[in-house]
Amino acid sequence: MAPWRRSCWNHRPLGGNSYEIHGVNAEKLRKALFAMIRRPFPAELAKACLVRIDKLRDEHGRVEFEPRHPDIETGRPWPLEAKAD
Repeated sequence: MAPWRRSCWNHRPLGGNSYEIHGVNAEKLRKALFAMIRRPFPAELAKACLVRIDKLRDEHGRVEFEPRHPDIETGRPWPLEAKAD
């Protein structure tokens, strides 16, 4: 499992080989990744991680108290496609 994924999800054993996946608040990680989007090198990697986290949240449910936007105070859109022209 990718390190960023371990920061977003937790496995809760149910017994035997069964477990339940539940989300963990990753607000700090998402904010850091969002800040990296403005840098030249890690921008694509950071964006890919944020998109994947959002996709997993859409598939498995959002985490209570985790904002939808990684860092709304920046005034920058997320997802980036939401940018108004």
